[in-house]
Amino acid sequence: MDKIGEQKFIINKVKILNHRWIIADYSDGDYWGEALIKYFINDDETVSFENFQTLLYQK
Repeated sequence: MDKIGEQKFIINKVKILNHRWIIADYSDGDYWGEALIKYFINDDETVSFENFQTLLYQK
């Protein structure tokens, strides 16, 4: 994956939609986007995450 800038992307806001989906808003100060994340609660009570889809908005 190509690097976009010098700054790291940081998650600004997380919203839990239901028992399976999370939407996260992220930015690096110049660019921003959203990610749709699928999560699972495992039998041993750990949580697993799967990045389902991401969107990076134009500057």
